Amino acid sequence: MRHSGMQYGLKSNPNVKIGSGDLEEFYLSAMNQMGFKCAKDVFSESFLNPRANLGSARSGIFNTKASEPVRKAQFTQTGSGIQINSTTVIVTDLLREIGTVTEVESFYSQWVKDTLSEAVQVIVETINPIIGAQQDRKIGQPFNEVVKVGNQSASFTPAYSGEKIVVDEQDILALREIGVNNFSIRGIAQYLAIWTEQLAIRAYTKKQILLQEAIFQGQFTWYNQTFSFGVPSGNTFVPITGQPWATVQGGVLQMNPAALPLTDIRYFISNNASIRRLKPFIKGLVMNRNTHSWFYTNPEVQQLIQYGYMANPDIIAKEPRGATMEGMIEYFLGGDIKVAIYVDDSTYEADSADPLGNAANSINYFIPDGQVLFVFDLMSYGGDTVDFVYTPAVQNGGSFLDARPGLFMVMEDLTQPGTYGGYENPSIKLLCGFNGMPRVKRPNDLFVLNTLG
Repeated sequence: MRHSGMQYGLKSNPNVKIGSGDLEEFYLSAMNQMGFKCAKDVFSESFLNPRANLGSARSGIFNTKASEPVRKAQFTQTGSGIQINSTTVIVTDLLREIGTVTEVESFYSQWVKDTLSEAVQVIVETINPIIGAQQDRKIGQPFNEVVKVGNQSASFTPAYSGEKIVVDEQDILALREIGVNNFSIRGIAQYLAIWTEQLAIRAYTKKQILLQEAIFQGQFTWYNQTFSFGVPSGNTFVPITGQPWATVQGGVLQMNPAALPLTDIRYFISNNASIRRLKPFIKGLVMNRNTHSWFYTNPEVQQLIQYGYMANPDIIAKEPRGATMEGMIEYFLGGDIKVAIYVDDSTYEADSADPLGNAANSINYFIPDGQVLFVFDLMSYGGDTVDFVYTPAVQNGGSFLDARPGLFMVMEDLTQPGTYGGYENPSIKLLCGFNGMPRVKRPNDLFVLNTLG
Protein backbone atom coordinates (compact mmCIF):
# COMPACT_ATOMS: atom_id res chain seq x y z
CA MET A 1 0.00 0.00 0.00
CA ARG A 2 1.57 3.30 -1.05
CA HIS A 3 0.25 6.62 0.11
CA SER A 4 1.27 9.32 -2.33
CA GLY A 5 1.15 12.97 -1.42
CA MET A 6 2.47 16.37 -2.35
CA GLN A 7 5.97 16.84 -3.73
CA TYR A 8 8.47 19.03 -1.93
CA GLY A 9 11.85 20.42 -2.93
CA LEU A 10 15.12 20.24 -1.05
CA LYS A 11 16.02 23.59 0.44
CA SER A 12 19.54 23.26 -0.98
CA ASN A 13 18.15 22.36 -4.40
CA PRO A 14 14.46 23.16 -5.06
CA ASN A 15 14.60 21.14 -8.28
CA VAL A 16 14.98 17.93 -6.31
CA LYS A 17 11.47 16.74 -5.48
CA ILE A 18 10.74 14.66 -2.40
CA GLY A 19 7.64 12.52 -2.08
CA SER A 20 5.79 12.81 1.21
CA GLY A 21 5.07 9.10 1.44
CA ASP A 22 7.44 6.42 2.61
CA LEU A 23 10.89 7.55 3.75
CA GLU A 24 12.55 4.90 1.61
CA GLU A 25 11.03 6.41 -1.53
CA PHE A 26 11.94 9.90 -0.32
CA TYR A 27 15.54 8.90 0.31
CA LEU A 28 16.06 7.05 -2.98
CA SER A 29 14.48 9.87 -4.97
CA ALA A 30 16.58 12.55 -3.29
CA MET A 31 19.85 10.63 -3.54
CA ASN A 32 19.38 9.65 -7.18
CA GLN A 33 18.44 13.14 -8.32
CA MET A 34 21.39 14.72 -6.50
CA GLY A 35 23.74 12.24 -8.13
CA PHE A 36 24.60 10.53 -4.87
CA LYS A 37 24.78 6.80 -4.32
CA CYS A 38 21.97 5.03 -2.50
CA ALA A 39 22.02 2.08 -0.14
CA LYS A 40 21.26 -0.35 -2.95
CA ASP A 41 24.14 1.07 -5.00
CA VAL A 42 26.70 0.32 -2.31
CA PHE A 43 26.58 -3.37 -3.17
CA SER A 44 26.41 -2.88 -6.95
CA GLU A 45 29.30 -3.42 -9.30
CA SER A 46 29.09 0.15 -10.60
CA PHE A 47 29.74 1.52 -7.11
CA LEU A 48 32.43 -1.01 -6.26
CA ASN A 49 34.02 -0.42 -9.69
CA PRO A 50 33.55 3.33 -10.21
CA ARG A 51 36.04 3.42 -13.08
CA ALA A 52 35.33 0.10 -14.74
CA ASN A 53 33.71 1.79 -17.75
CA LEU A 54 36.33 4.48 -18.36
CA GLY A 55 38.36 2.43 -20.85
CA SER A 56 40.62 -0.57 -20.72
CA ALA A 57 43.61 1.48 -19.61
CA ARG A 58 41.94 2.29 -16.30
CA SER A 59 39.46 -0.52 -15.86
CA GLY A 60 41.96 -2.58 -13.90
CA ILE A 61 42.35 -0.03 -11.12
CA PHE A 62 39.62 -1.70 -9.08
CA ASN A 63 37.79 -4.68 -10.41
CA THR A 64 35.97 -7.07 -8.08
CA LYS A 65 35.57 -9.52 -10.95
CA ALA A 66 39.32 -9.93 -11.43
CA SER A 67 41.05 -12.92 -9.90
CA GLU A 68 42.82 -12.33 -6.61
CA PRO A 69 46.60 -11.84 -6.87
CA VAL A 70 48.75 -14.76 -5.86
CA ARG A 71 50.72 -12.65 -3.37
CA LYS A 72 49.16 -10.05 -1.14
CA ALA A 73 50.90 -7.77 1.31
CA GLN A 74 49.60 -7.34 4.82
CA PHE A 75 48.57 -3.99 6.26
CA THR A 76 47.57 -2.74 9.68
CA GLN A 77 44.00 -1.58 10.15
CA THR A 78 43.50 1.08 12.80
CA GLY A 79 40.49 2.90 14.13
CA SER A 80 41.20 5.91 11.92
CA GLY A 81 41.96 4.08 8.69
CA ILE A 82 44.88 2.27 7.08
CA GLN A 83 48.44 2.74 8.26
CA ILE A 84 50.64 3.00 5.17
CA ASN A 85 54.19 1.66 5.51
CA SER A 86 56.78 0.20 3.18
CA THR A 87 54.69 -2.79 2.12
CA THR A 88 52.36 -2.87 -0.85
CA VAL A 89 48.62 -2.99 -0.26
CA ILE A 90 45.59 -3.71 -2.39
CA VAL A 91 41.93 -3.05 -1.71
CA THR A 92 39.92 -6.10 -2.77
CA ASP A 93 36.53 -5.56 -1.11
CA LEU A 94 34.24 -2.84 0.12
CA LEU A 95 31.88 -4.24 2.75
CA ARG A 96 29.22 -2.76 4.98
CA GLU A 97 28.25 -3.89 8.45
CA ILE A 98 24.54 -4.61 8.84
CA GLY A 99 22.80 -2.62 11.57
CA THR A 100 19.31 -1.21 11.19
CA VAL A 101 17.70 -2.61 8.05
CA THR A 102 14.97 -0.45 6.54
CA GLU A 103 12.26 -2.66 5.13
CA VAL A 104 9.78 -0.86 2.90
CA GLU A 105 7.36 -3.78 3.24
CA SER A 106 7.22 -3.51 7.04
CA PHE A 107 3.85 -3.59 8.77
CA TYR A 108 4.02 0.07 9.79
CA SER A 109 4.81 1.12 6.20
CA GLN A 110 1.92 -0.90 4.81
CA TRP A 111 -0.76 -0.36 7.44
CA VAL A 112 -0.10 3.10 8.91
CA LYS A 113 -0.65 5.84 6.38
CA ASP A 114 0.97 9.27 6.42
CA THR A 115 -1.25 12.33 6.84
CA LEU A 116 -0.01 15.78 5.82
CA SER A 117 -1.30 18.70 7.86
CA GLU A 118 -0.82 22.33 6.89
CA ALA A 119 -1.50 23.38 10.51
CA VAL A 120 0.47 22.73 13.69
CA GLN A 121 -2.53 21.63 15.73
CA VAL A 122 -4.60 18.73 14.41
CA ILE A 123 -8.19 17.99 15.44
CA VAL A 124 -10.03 14.69 15.06
CA GLU A 125 -13.80 14.81 15.35
CA THR A 126 -15.63 11.58 16.04
CA ILE A 127 -19.35 10.87 15.79
CA ASN A 128 -20.44 8.87 18.82
CA PRO A 129 -21.67 5.30 18.20
CA ILE A 130 -25.33 4.53 17.61
CA ILE A 131 -26.53 2.21 20.37
CA GLY A 132 -29.73 0.77 21.79
CA ALA A 133 -33.10 -0.33 20.33
CA GLN A 134 -36.41 1.44 19.90
CA GLN A 135 -38.71 1.40 22.93
CA ASP A 136 -42.33 0.30 23.16
CA ARG A 137 -45.14 2.81 22.71
CA LYS A 138 -48.81 2.73 23.73
CA ILE A 139 -51.57 4.03 21.51
CA GLY A 140 -52.41 7.60 22.47
CA GLN A 141 -49.17 8.08 24.40
CA PRO A 142 -46.39 10.40 23.29
CA PHE A 143 -43.40 8.92 21.51
CA ASN A 144 -40.32 8.27 23.61
CA GLU A 145 -37.63 10.83 23.03
CA VAL A 146 -34.14 9.57 22.15
CA VAL A 147 -30.95 11.27 23.25
CA LYS A 148 -29.42 12.64 20.06
CA VAL A 149 -26.12 11.21 18.85
CA GLY A 150 -23.40 13.73 19.49
CA ASN A 151 -19.75 13.99 18.69
CA GLN A 152 -16.45 14.51 20.44
CA SER A 153 -13.12 15.95 19.38
CA ALA A 154 -9.51 15.31 20.24
CA SER A 155 -6.61 17.71 19.73
CA PHE A 156 -3.11 16.63 18.75
CA THR A 157 0.06 18.71 18.75
CA PRO A 158 3.30 17.53 17.15
CA ALA A 159 6.58 16.33 18.54
CA TYR A 160 9.76 17.52 16.86
CA SER A 161 12.63 15.32 15.81
CA GLY A 162 15.87 16.16 14.02
CA GLU A 163 19.60 15.49 13.86
CA LYS A 164 22.57 16.84 11.97
CA ILE A 165 26.03 15.86 10.81
CA VAL A 166 28.64 18.61 10.55
CA VAL A 167 31.36 18.17 7.93
CA ASP A 168 34.31 20.44 8.64
CA GLU A 169 37.17 21.66 6.45
CA GLN A 170 39.43 18.80 7.52
CA ASP A 171 36.80 16.25 6.43
CA ILE A 172 36.32 17.97 3.07
CA LEU A 173 40.05 17.96 2.31
CA ALA A 174 41.33 14.78 3.94
CA LEU A 175 38.71 12.07 3.52
CA ARG A 176 39.66 9.69 0.73
CA GLU A 177 37.33 7.61 -1.40
CA ILE A 178 37.04 4.16 0.08
CA GLY A 179 36.94 0.99 -1.95
CA VAL A 180 39.47 2.15 -4.56
CA ASN A 181 43.21 1.60 -4.80
CA ASN A 182 44.04 5.20 -5.67
CA PHE A 183 44.31 6.71 -2.17
CA SER A 184 44.67 10.24 -3.56
CA ILE A 185 41.03 10.56 -4.64
CA ARG A 186 39.04 12.74 -2.25
CA GLY A 187 35.89 11.01 -1.10
CA ILE A 188 33.72 13.76 0.37
CA ALA A 189 30.88 13.12 -2.12
CA GLN A 190 30.88 9.44 -1.21
CA TYR A 191 30.81 10.21 2.50
CA LEU A 192 28.01 12.74 2.09
CA ALA A 193 25.91 9.98 0.53
CA ILE A 194 26.72 7.58 3.38
CA TRP A 195 26.00 10.18 6.07
CA THR A 196 22.79 11.22 4.34
CA GLU A 197 21.68 7.61 4.42
CA GLN A 198 22.67 7.41 8.10
CA LEU A 199 20.47 10.36 9.01
CA ALA A 200 17.58 9.11 6.87
CA ILE A 201 17.61 5.64 8.45
CA ARG A 202 17.78 7.12 11.95
CA ALA A 203 14.76 9.31 11.15
CA TYR A 204 12.93 6.28 9.76
CA THR A 205 13.77 4.36 12.95
CA LYS A 206 12.52 7.21 15.15
CA LYS A 207 9.20 7.23 13.31
CA GLN A 208 8.85 3.46 13.75
CA ILE A 209 9.63 3.69 17.48
CA LEU A 210 7.01 6.40 17.97
CA LEU A 211 4.46 4.19 16.22
CA GLN A 212 5.44 1.23 18.38
CA GLU A 213 4.89 3.26 21.53
CA ALA A 214 1.53 4.58 20.33
CA ILE A 215 0.17 1.21 19.22
CA PHE A 216 1.47 -1.09 21.94
CA GLN A 217 1.53 1.34 24.89
CA GLY A 218 -1.29 3.71 23.92
CA GLN A 219 1.05 6.68 24.36
CA PHE A 220 4.35 8.14 23.22
CA THR A 221 7.18 10.02 24.90
CA TRP A 222 8.82 13.24 23.76
CA TYR A 223 11.40 15.10 25.86
CA ASN A 224 10.50 13.07 28.96
CA GLN A 225 6.84 13.99 28.56
CA THR A 226 4.26 11.25 28.07
CA PHE A 227 1.29 11.86 25.79
CA SER A 228 -1.57 9.40 26.23
CA PHE A 229 -4.19 8.62 23.61
CA GLY A 230 -6.75 7.37 26.11
CA VAL A 231 -6.78 3.71 25.01
CA PRO A 232 -8.91 1.84 27.60
CA SER A 233 -6.84 -0.41 29.86
CA GLY A 234 -9.24 -3.25 29.10
CA ASN A 235 -8.15 -3.21 25.46
CA THR A 236 -4.89 -4.95 26.38
CA PHE A 237 -5.61 -8.66 26.81
CA VAL A 238 -3.66 -11.45 28.49
CA PRO A 239 -4.12 -15.15 27.66
CA ILE A 240 -7.57 -16.26 28.81
CA THR A 241 -6.11 -19.66 29.71
CA GLY A 242 -3.72 -18.04 32.18
CA GLN A 243 -0.73 -19.56 30.39
CA PRO A 244 1.76 -17.21 28.65
CA TRP A 245 2.89 -18.32 25.20
CA ALA A 246 6.55 -18.17 26.31
CA THR A 247 8.37 -18.39 29.61
CA VAL A 248 11.94 -17.59 30.65
CA GLN A 249 14.12 -20.69 30.57
CA GLY A 250 17.84 -20.29 31.13
CA GLY A 251 17.52 -16.53 30.77
CA VAL A 252 15.85 -16.83 27.35
CA LEU A 253 12.18 -16.76 26.38
CA GLN A 254 11.11 -20.23 25.20
CA MET A 255 7.80 -21.58 23.96
CA ASN A 256 5.50 -22.64 26.81
CA PRO A 257 4.01 -26.06 25.94
CA ALA A 258 1.19 -25.51 28.46
CA ALA A 259 -0.10 -22.47 26.55
CA LEU A 260 -3.17 -22.68 24.33
CA PRO A 261 -2.68 -19.90 21.75
CA LEU A 262 -5.48 -20.96 19.41
CA THR A 263 -7.92 -21.07 22.31
CA ASP A 264 -6.80 -17.56 23.34
CA ILE A 265 -7.28 -16.15 19.83
CA ARG A 266 -10.65 -17.82 19.36
CA TYR A 267 -11.92 -16.47 22.67
CA PHE A 268 -10.96 -12.86 22.03
CA ILE A 269 -12.29 -12.82 18.48
CA SER A 270 -15.50 -14.72 19.14
CA ASN A 271 -16.39 -14.16 22.80
CA ASN A 272 -14.76 -11.02 24.18
CA ALA A 273 -17.40 -8.37 24.77
CA SER A 274 -15.13 -5.44 23.87
CA ILE A 275 -14.02 -6.79 20.54
CA ARG A 276 -17.27 -8.49 19.51
CA ARG A 277 -18.67 -5.40 17.76
CA LEU A 278 -15.61 -5.32 15.46
CA LYS A 279 -15.69 -8.99 14.53
CA PRO A 280 -17.07 -8.37 10.99
CA PHE A 281 -14.19 -5.97 10.26
CA ILE A 282 -11.23 -8.05 11.42
CA LYS A 283 -8.42 -8.41 8.88
CA GLY A 284 -5.68 -10.18 10.75
CA LEU A 285 -3.18 -10.53 13.56
CA VAL A 286 0.27 -8.90 13.57
CA MET A 287 3.25 -10.32 15.48
CA ASN A 288 7.02 -10.53 15.17
CA ARG A 289 9.00 -13.64 14.28
CA ASN A 290 9.64 -14.69 17.88
CA THR A 291 5.96 -14.58 18.81
CA HIS A 292 5.03 -16.43 15.62
CA SER A 293 7.57 -19.13 16.49
CA TRP A 294 6.03 -19.65 19.94
CA PHE A 295 2.61 -19.85 18.30
CA TYR A 296 3.51 -22.17 15.45
CA THR A 297 5.56 -24.66 17.52
CA ASN A 298 3.00 -24.87 20.33
CA PRO A 299 1.58 -28.42 20.89
CA GLU A 300 -2.01 -27.22 20.49
CA VAL A 301 -1.24 -25.80 17.06
CA GLN A 302 0.89 -28.78 16.04
CA GLN A 303 -1.80 -31.24 17.02
CA LEU A 304 -4.40 -29.40 14.97
CA ILE A 305 -2.02 -29.41 12.01
CA GLN A 306 -1.14 -33.09 12.25
CA TYR A 307 -4.37 -34.75 13.37
CA GLY A 308 -7.09 -32.28 12.45
CA TYR A 309 -6.86 -29.69 9.75
CA MET A 310 -3.92 -30.84 7.63
CA ALA A 311 -4.84 -34.52 7.98
CA ASN A 312 -8.32 -34.03 6.51
CA PRO A 313 -8.29 -33.29 2.75
CA ASP A 314 -12.05 -32.70 2.74
CA ILE A 315 -11.71 -29.88 5.27
CA ILE A 316 -8.83 -28.30 3.37
CA ALA A 317 -10.79 -28.46 0.12
CA LYS A 318 -13.63 -26.49 1.68
CA GLU A 319 -11.37 -23.73 3.02
CA PRO A 320 -10.76 -20.87 0.54
CA ARG A 321 -7.17 -20.46 1.76
CA GLY A 322 -6.36 -24.16 1.51
CA ALA A 323 -3.49 -25.72 3.46
CA THR A 324 -2.17 -22.51 4.99
CA MET A 325 -1.79 -21.15 8.51
CA GLU A 326 -4.60 -18.68 7.82
CA GLY A 327 -6.83 -21.47 6.57
CA MET A 328 -6.16 -23.51 9.70
CA ILE A 329 -7.03 -20.60 12.00
CA GLU A 330 -10.22 -19.86 10.07
CA TYR A 331 -11.19 -23.54 10.34
CA PHE A 332 -10.52 -23.48 14.08
CA LEU A 333 -12.46 -20.24 14.62
CA GLY A 334 -15.44 -21.42 12.63
CA GLY A 335 -17.93 -19.28 10.76
CA ASP A 336 -17.10 -16.90 7.96
CA ILE A 337 -14.11 -15.20 9.63
CA LYS A 338 -11.12 -14.35 7.45
CA VAL A 339 -8.01 -13.82 9.53
CA ALA A 340 -4.55 -13.27 8.06
CA ILE A 341 -1.28 -13.66 9.97
CA TYR A 342 1.20 -10.84 9.40
CA VAL A 343 4.73 -11.65 10.59
CA ASP A 344 6.98 -8.58 10.68
CA ASP A 345 10.74 -9.19 10.67
CA SER A 346 11.77 -5.50 10.73
CA THR A 347 14.46 -4.73 13.30
CA TYR A 348 16.76 -1.92 14.34
CA GLU A 349 20.07 -1.77 16.17
CA ALA A 350 19.98 0.43 19.27
CA ASP A 351 22.62 2.95 20.28
CA SER A 352 23.43 4.26 23.75
CA ALA A 353 20.55 6.78 23.64
CA ASP A 354 17.80 4.38 22.60
CA PRO A 355 14.35 5.95 23.24
CA LEU A 356 12.96 2.61 24.45
CA GLY A 357 15.85 1.92 26.82
CA ASN A 358 17.19 -1.07 24.89
CA ALA A 359 20.86 -1.91 25.41
CA ALA A 360 23.36 -0.39 22.99
CA ASN A 361 24.07 -2.60 19.96
CA SER A 362 21.09 -4.83 20.72
CA ILE A 363 18.89 -5.89 17.80
CA ASN A 364 15.22 -5.19 18.46
CA TYR A 365 11.99 -5.87 16.61
CA PHE A 366 9.73 -2.93 15.82
CA ILE A 367 6.84 -5.21 16.82
CA PRO A 368 7.67 -6.12 20.46
CA ASP A 369 8.10 -9.71 21.58
CA GLY A 370 4.91 -11.34 22.78
CA GLN A 371 2.58 -8.64 21.43
CA VAL A 372 -0.21 -9.52 19.00
CA LEU A 373 -2.10 -6.66 17.37
CA PHE A 374 -5.66 -7.08 16.10
CA VAL A 375 -6.07 -5.26 12.78
CA PHE A 376 -9.46 -4.10 11.47
CA ASP A 377 -10.62 -2.56 8.21
CA LEU A 378 -12.60 0.47 9.34
CA MET A 379 -12.36 2.62 6.23
CA SER A 380 -16.12 2.40 5.73
CA TYR A 381 -16.48 4.11 9.11
CA GLY A 382 -14.30 7.08 8.25
CA GLY A 383 -10.72 5.90 8.59
CA ASP A 384 -8.14 3.62 10.14
CA THR A 385 -7.28 3.34 13.81
CA VAL A 386 -3.78 4.83 13.63
CA ASP A 387 -1.92 7.18 11.30
CA PHE A 388 1.21 9.32 11.38
CA VAL A 389 0.69 13.07 11.04
CA TYR A 390 3.35 15.38 9.63
CA THR A 391 3.02 19.07 10.44
CA PRO A 392 4.84 21.98 8.74
CA ALA A 393 8.59 22.38 9.16
CA VAL A 394 10.52 25.52 8.26
CA GLN A 395 13.24 23.26 6.85
CA ASN A 396 10.75 21.82 4.35
CA GLY A 397 9.85 23.92 1.34
CA GLY A 398 11.52 26.69 -0.57
CA SER A 399 11.53 29.33 2.19
CA PHE A 400 10.21 30.15 5.66
CA LEU A 401 7.14 31.58 3.94
CA ASP A 402 6.43 28.16 2.46
CA ALA A 403 6.90 25.75 5.37
CA ARG A 404 5.42 22.39 4.48
CA PRO A 405 4.73 19.09 6.23
CA GLY A 406 6.77 15.95 5.68
CA LEU A 407 10.19 14.52 6.26
CA PHE A 408 13.03 16.82 5.28
CA MET A 409 16.68 16.39 4.31
CA VAL A 410 18.62 19.64 4.04
CA MET A 411 22.21 20.03 2.87
CA GLU A 412 23.47 23.40 4.02
CA ASP A 413 26.55 24.47 2.07
CA LEU A 414 28.61 26.80 4.28
CA THR A 415 31.67 26.92 2.02
CA GLN A 416 30.61 29.89 -0.09
CA PRO A 417 31.25 33.61 0.55
CA GLY A 418 28.57 35.24 2.64
CA THR A 419 27.55 32.04 4.40
CA TYR A 420 27.99 31.39 8.12
CA GLY A 421 31.25 29.54 7.47
CA GLY A 422 32.47 31.16 4.27
CA TYR A 423 36.03 30.93 3.08
CA GLU A 424 37.40 31.40 6.61
CA ASN A 425 35.70 28.36 8.17
CA PRO A 426 34.09 26.30 5.39
CA SER A 427 31.81 23.44 6.38
CA ILE A 428 28.75 21.49 5.31
CA LYS A 429 25.74 20.61 7.45
CA LEU A 430 23.38 17.75 6.78
CA LEU A 431 20.07 18.07 8.62
CA CYS A 432 17.27 15.52 8.65
CA GLY A 433 14.08 15.34 10.65
CA PHE A 434 10.36 15.87 10.84
CA ASN A 435 7.67 17.60 12.83
CA GLY A 436 4.88 15.19 13.59
CA MET A 437 3.57 12.41 15.75
CA PRO A 438 1.70 9.13 15.70
CA ARG A 439 -2.01 9.51 16.20
CA VAL A 440 -4.45 6.96 17.60
CA LYS A 441 -7.68 8.22 16.09
CA ARG A 442 -9.78 5.33 17.40
CA PRO A 443 -8.53 4.55 20.93
CA ASN A 444 -11.57 2.36 21.63
CA ASP A 445 -10.73 0.18 18.59
CA LEU A 446 -7.07 -0.52 19.39
CA PHE A 447 -6.66 -4.04 20.81
CA VAL A 448 -3.47 -5.86 21.74
CA LEU A 449 -2.93 -9.34 23.17
CA ASN A 450 0.10 -9.49 25.47
CA THR A 451 0.90 -13.18 25.20
CA LEU A 452 3.57 -12.97 27.91
CA GLY A 453 0.90 -12.04 30.47
